[in-house]
Amino acid sequence: KTIICNKLNITIPKKQRYISNTNGEHYSYDLTIDHKIIEFNGDYWHCNPMIYKCDYFNKNKQKTAYEIWEYDKRKIKCAELHGYKVLTIWESEYNKDKEGIIKKCIDFLLN
Repeated sequence: KTIICNKLNITIPKKQRYISNTNGEHYSYDLTIDHKIIEFNGDYWHCNPMIYKCDYFNKNKQKTAYEIWEYDKRKIKCAELHGYKVLTIWESEYNKDKEGIIKKCIDFLLN
């Protein structure tokens, strides 16, 4: 988040919160600029489907991977219903190609 904001020469915005109209859950997004959101998903915390099976139980969240994925889907849907475009970046994706992912994020925000 800091790297992207520095490259765009903007201050780091505060986290944006919304309340879903359908289920009352509160959502907080990692980076919100204008009507675009970038979510940085940790592989463990969000149970990256490239690594974890749907029945994996995340002890820290006390939820299965499937439950975490469903929550993340609702979170993205809520943002989209409020007129936002969402880009999701996975931790492992970033670790493999930091510069490429930063460029992808900047291109997403500028276009």
